[in-house]
Amino acid sequence: MSEELEEHKRDRRLAEDGSAADTDLAPEVERLDPQSVPGLYPEFDTEEQEGDDSWYVDPRFAQQESIPLWKQRAAENLGQPKDAEEILLSGSMFDLCHATLQEDAQVAVLDVRDRCEWTERMLVAQANSTRHMRAMGERLLKLIKERHRRTDRTTAIRVDGRESDDWMVVDMGAFIVHIMTPDAHRTYDLEALWTAPLPEPEVLSSIEPEQSPDK
Repeated sequence: MSEELEEHKRDRRLAEDGSAADTDLAPEVERLDPQSVPGLYPEFDTEEQEGDDSWYVDPRFAQQESIPLWKQRAAENLGQPKDAEEILLSGSMFDLCHATLQEDAQVAVLDVRDRCEWTERMLVAQANSTRHMRAMGERLLKLIKERHRRTDRTTAIRVDGRESDDWMVVDMGAFIVHIMTPDAHRTYDLEALWTAPLPEPEVLSSIEPEQSPDK
Protein backbone atom coordinates (compact mmCIF):
# COMPACT_ATOMS: atom_id res chain seq x y z
CA MET A 1 0.00 0.00 0.00
CA SER A 2 2.83 2.35 0.88
CA GLU A 3 4.54 1.50 -2.42
CA GLU A 4 1.43 2.45 -4.36
CA LEU A 5 1.19 5.72 -2.44
CA GLU A 6 4.82 6.56 -3.11
CA GLU A 7 4.38 5.80 -6.80
CA HIS A 8 1.29 8.00 -6.94
CA LYS A 9 3.16 10.90 -5.32
CA ARG A 10 6.08 10.44 -7.70
CA ASP A 11 3.78 10.54 -10.74
CA ARG A 12 2.08 13.67 -9.40
CA ARG A 13 5.42 15.45 -8.91
CA LEU A 14 6.49 14.55 -12.45
CA ALA A 15 3.19 15.89 -13.80
CA GLU A 16 3.54 19.15 -11.88
CA ASP A 17 7.15 19.58 -13.06
CA GLY A 18 6.08 19.02 -16.71
CA SER A 19 3.29 21.58 -16.44
CA ALA A 20 5.70 24.15 -15.06
CA ALA A 21 8.14 23.49 -17.89
CA ASP A 22 5.39 23.88 -20.49
CA THR A 23 4.36 27.14 -18.88
CA ASP A 24 7.90 28.48 -19.04
CA LEU A 25 8.29 27.55 -22.72
CA ALA A 26 4.86 28.74 -23.89
CA PRO A 27 5.03 31.89 -26.08
CA GLU A 28 3.61 35.06 -24.69
CA VAL A 29 0.24 35.87 -26.26
CA GLU A 30 -0.23 39.51 -27.34
CA ARG A 31 -3.65 40.98 -26.81
CA LEU A 32 -4.68 43.62 -29.36
CA ASP A 33 -6.88 46.55 -28.52
CA PRO A 34 -9.81 46.35 -31.03
CA GLN A 35 -9.86 50.16 -31.26
CA SER A 36 -6.19 50.39 -32.23
CA VAL A 37 -6.65 48.78 -35.65
CA PRO A 38 -9.71 50.23 -37.46
CA GLY A 39 -11.51 47.68 -39.57
CA LEU A 40 -9.86 44.63 -37.98
CA TYR A 41 -12.80 44.09 -35.65
CA PRO A 42 -15.85 45.66 -37.38
CA GLU A 43 -18.08 44.76 -34.46
CA PHE A 44 -16.06 47.09 -32.21
CA ASP A 45 -15.97 50.07 -34.64
CA THR A 46 -18.12 52.76 -33.09
CA GLU A 47 -17.78 55.28 -35.94
CA GLU A 48 -16.71 55.25 -39.55
CA GLN A 49 -13.09 56.36 -39.78
CA GLU A 50 -11.65 57.89 -42.91
CA GLY A 51 -8.35 56.31 -43.96
CA ASP A 52 -5.24 58.35 -44.60
CA ASP A 53 -4.32 57.87 -48.27
CA SER A 54 -1.78 60.67 -48.45
CA TRP A 55 1.12 58.21 -48.36
CA TYR A 56 0.31 56.74 -51.79
CA VAL A 57 -1.32 59.68 -53.63
CA ASP A 58 1.13 61.85 -55.55
CA PRO A 59 0.49 65.47 -54.47
CA ARG A 60 0.87 66.59 -58.08
CA PHE A 61 -2.27 64.68 -59.03
CA ALA A 62 -4.30 65.01 -55.83
CA GLN A 63 -6.19 68.12 -56.96
CA GLN A 64 -5.60 67.83 -60.74
CA GLU A 65 -8.58 68.11 -63.03
CA SER A 66 -9.37 64.99 -65.00
CA ILE A 67 -8.03 65.91 -68.45
CA PRO A 68 -7.28 63.31 -71.15
CA LEU A 69 -3.58 62.65 -71.59
CA TRP A 70 -3.53 63.77 -75.23
CA LYS A 71 -4.94 67.16 -74.22
CA GLN A 72 -2.37 67.59 -71.47
CA ARG A 73 0.50 66.76 -73.82
CA ALA A 74 -0.90 68.94 -76.56
CA ALA A 75 -0.86 71.86 -74.14
CA GLU A 76 2.72 71.06 -73.11
CA ASN A 77 3.94 70.80 -76.70
CA LEU A 78 2.29 74.11 -77.52
CA GLY A 79 3.94 75.71 -74.52
CA GLN A 80 0.52 76.61 -73.11
CA PRO A 81 -0.34 74.87 -69.82
CA LYS A 82 -4.03 75.66 -70.08
CA ASP A 83 -7.20 73.91 -69.10
CA ALA A 84 -9.19 71.50 -71.28
CA GLU A 85 -11.40 74.22 -72.79
CA GLU A 86 -8.51 76.42 -73.89
CA ILE A 87 -6.41 73.66 -75.43
CA LEU A 88 -8.77 73.10 -78.38
CA LEU A 89 -9.39 76.81 -78.89
CA SER A 90 -5.81 78.12 -78.77
CA GLY A 91 -2.99 77.92 -81.27
CA SER A 92 -3.20 77.29 -84.98
CA MET A 93 -4.57 74.12 -86.51
CA PHE A 94 -1.05 73.23 -87.65
CA ASP A 95 0.36 73.53 -84.13
CA LEU A 96 -2.48 71.50 -82.68
CA CYS A 97 -2.05 68.68 -85.23
CA HIS A 98 1.70 68.72 -84.74
CA ALA A 99 1.41 68.49 -80.95
CA THR A 100 -1.16 65.70 -81.15
CA LEU A 101 0.95 63.57 -83.51
CA GLN A 102 4.00 64.04 -81.32
CA GLU A 103 2.30 62.17 -78.50
CA ASP A 104 2.69 58.86 -80.33
CA ALA A 105 5.40 59.29 -82.95
CA GLN A 106 8.42 61.20 -84.17
CA VAL A 107 7.19 63.93 -86.51
CA ALA A 108 9.17 65.67 -89.25
CA VAL A 109 8.12 69.16 -90.35
CA LEU A 110 8.84 69.97 -94.00
CA ASP A 111 8.64 73.48 -95.41
CA VAL A 112 7.80 73.04 -99.11
CA ARG A 113 6.69 76.57 -100.02
CA ASP A 114 9.48 76.92 -102.59
CA ARG A 115 8.93 73.45 -104.06
CA CYS A 116 5.20 72.84 -104.07
CA GLU A 117 2.24 74.75 -105.51
CA TRP A 118 -0.61 73.10 -103.59
CA THR A 119 0.59 73.31 -99.97
CA GLU A 120 3.10 75.07 -97.76
CA ARG A 121 4.14 72.56 -95.10
CA MET A 122 4.00 68.84 -94.42
CA LEU A 123 3.90 66.79 -91.24
CA VAL A 124 5.37 63.30 -91.64
CA ALA A 125 4.71 60.89 -88.75
CA GLN A 126 5.83 57.26 -88.55
CA ALA A 127 3.44 54.89 -86.79
CA ASN A 128 4.47 51.56 -85.31
CA SER A 129 2.01 49.46 -87.32
CA THR A 130 -1.05 49.62 -89.55
CA ARG A 131 -3.37 49.61 -86.53
CA HIS A 132 -1.36 52.35 -84.88
CA MET A 133 -1.42 54.40 -88.08
CA ARG A 134 -5.19 54.19 -88.37
CA ALA A 135 -5.68 54.98 -84.68
CA MET A 136 -3.48 58.08 -84.98
CA GLY A 137 -5.39 59.21 -88.07
CA GLU A 138 -8.81 58.73 -86.53
CA ARG A 139 -7.82 60.51 -83.33
CA LEU A 140 -6.45 63.42 -85.34
CA LEU A 141 -9.68 63.69 -87.34
CA LYS A 142 -11.73 63.57 -84.15
CA LEU A 143 -9.65 66.39 -82.71
CA ILE A 144 -10.09 68.52 -85.83
CA LYS A 145 -13.84 67.94 -85.81
CA GLU A 146 -14.05 68.89 -82.13
CA ARG A 147 -12.13 72.09 -82.77
CA HIS A 148 -14.51 72.97 -85.62
CA ARG A 149 -17.47 72.37 -83.35
CA ARG A 150 -16.14 74.58 -80.57
CA THR A 151 -14.91 77.43 -82.73
CA ASP A 152 -17.76 77.40 -85.28
CA ARG A 153 -15.11 77.54 -87.99
CA THR A 154 -14.58 74.82 -90.55
CA THR A 155 -11.60 73.92 -92.69
CA ALA A 156 -11.76 71.97 -95.92
CA ILE A 157 -10.32 68.52 -95.23
CA ARG A 158 -9.54 65.74 -97.63
CA VAL A 159 -8.63 62.30 -96.28
CA ASP A 160 -6.93 59.69 -98.43
CA GLY A 161 -5.87 56.19 -97.44
CA ARG A 162 -8.25 55.78 -94.53
CA GLU A 163 -8.43 52.05 -95.28
CA SER A 164 -4.82 51.81 -96.41
CA ASP A 165 -2.39 49.43 -94.74
CA ASP A 166 0.65 51.70 -94.88
CA TRP A 167 -0.07 55.37 -95.66
CA MET A 168 -2.78 57.80 -94.59
CA VAL A 169 -2.96 61.41 -95.78
CA VAL A 170 -4.95 64.29 -94.25
CA ASP A 171 -4.96 67.30 -96.60
CA MET A 172 -5.67 70.50 -94.68
CA GLY A 173 -4.94 72.81 -97.60
CA ALA A 174 -2.20 74.95 -96.07
CA PHE A 175 -0.48 71.83 -94.77
CA ILE A 176 -0.65 68.08 -95.31
CA VAL A 177 -0.33 65.32 -92.72
CA HIS A 178 1.31 62.03 -93.73
CA ILE A 179 1.00 59.10 -91.31
CA MET A 180 3.00 56.09 -92.48
CA THR A 181 4.07 52.66 -91.33
CA PRO A 182 7.82 52.04 -90.95
CA ASP A 183 8.02 50.16 -94.28
CA ALA A 184 6.23 52.91 -96.20
CA HIS A 185 8.32 55.57 -94.48
CA ARG A 186 11.54 53.87 -95.55
CA THR A 187 10.30 53.15 -99.07
CA TYR A 188 9.03 56.63 -99.99
CA ASP A 189 11.35 58.69 -97.75
CA LEU A 190 9.39 61.93 -98.10
CA GLU A 191 11.93 63.86 -96.07
CA ALA A 192 14.69 63.14 -98.58
CA LEU A 193 12.34 63.72 -101.53
CA TRP A 194 11.21 67.18 -100.39
CA THR A 195 14.55 68.38 -99.01
CA ALA A 196 16.85 67.29 -101.84
CA PRO A 197 18.81 70.18 -103.42
CA LEU A 198 17.03 71.74 -106.36
CA PRO A 199 18.86 71.72 -109.73
CA GLU A 200 20.35 74.99 -110.90
CA PRO A 201 18.26 77.01 -113.41
CA GLU A 202 20.90 76.69 -116.17
CA VAL A 203 20.83 72.91 -115.78
CA LEU A 204 17.06 72.89 -116.25
CA SER A 205 17.27 75.09 -119.35
CA SER A 206 19.85 72.79 -120.93
CA ILE A 207 17.55 69.79 -120.75
CA GLU A 208 15.78 69.33 -124.07
CA PRO A 209 12.20 68.11 -124.02
CA GLU A 210 11.67 64.63 -125.31
CA GLN A 211 10.40 64.34 -128.87
CA SER A 212 7.32 62.26 -129.47
CA PRO A 213 7.87 59.19 -131.70
CA ASP A 214 5.61 60.45 -134.51
CA LYS A 215 7.73 63.59 -135.13
